[in-house]
Amino acid sequence: MPDKKGKLSPEEKEKVKEWLEEKWKASNLCPVSHDNNWVIGDYTVTPINFSSTGTILGGPISPQVMLICSTCGYTLYFNAMVMGIFASGEASDGK
Repeated sequence: MPDKKGKLSPEEKEKVKEWLEEKWKASNLCPVSHDNNWVIGDYTVTPINFSSTGTILGGPISPQVMLICSTCGYTLYFNAMVMGIFASGEASDGK
């Protein structure tokens, strides 16, 4: 599991790399730059839940691993629980 600030360890980044190599069946070229210069983000991130009035809501989170094109900055997000970086429910309380 990433540290308290969400930083991925080198071992976790390797796990992400292996997961991507196993799962990514389509072209791995960036849809913007058409390069294959991807880097794994150092930190996990999560989308913020908003109400219809624009208020930030609490509740379960869905930690994501970023895959960033180093040529143009285009970013893909993958669910860290599906990848096995967090155990299911481990990050659901926001801690």
